[in-house]
Amino acid sequence: MSPGVLKNALDWLISSGECVGKPVAVITASPSPTGGDHANAQLREVLRMVSGEVVTAACREIPAVGPKVDPATERVTDEATHADLGTAMAQLAAAAAPLTTP
Repeated sequence: MSPGVLKNALDWLISSGECVGKPVAVITASPSPTGGDHANAQLREVLRMVSGEVVTAACREIPAVGPKVDPATERVTDEATHADLGTAMAQLAAAAAPLTTP
């Protein structure tokens, strides 16, 4: 995602109030060995500031992402990464479940 697209998404979230009190997760991926840790931490802080409920257990930093993704399909092919992302989504879904239960 380009910085401009990310900024537009954040502008929309902030002005709409759509994430207030809702569970959110941040997943960053980077070709570097840090997995975008600084960007991940900063985005979590932004989401907290706009009253999103950051689900820490669902947040991920994916380092050295290049060989973990098929460039033709842009899909995760690394089984460990795929499984970890599944776990992250399960954590986020669990945090959201109370919001969808009548």
